[in-house]
Amino acid sequence: MNKNFNVGFITPIITEDNHIFGASGIDLPVINVGGDWSLYLPKQFESQLQKTFDDFGCTVAGTINALETLEKFLYNT
Repeated sequence: MNKNFNVGFITPIITEDNHIFGASGIDLPVINVGGDWSLYLPKQFESQLQKTFDDFGCTVAGTINALETLEKFLYNT
């Protein structure tokens, strides 16, 4: 018996407006030319280390840290 494993599969058509790994293809301005963000990092350290369980909060903490860094850079708060 010869099975056709491609039944229902549609071969993707890749065009120039498809971007790889979330790249937008939009030219955005460089806001920190030196690339050193250490002056703008949050001062409070948020440890994700738990002795008995993993709360999977690293994604939330990482996003919040990035937002706080950008806020301090743009608004000096």
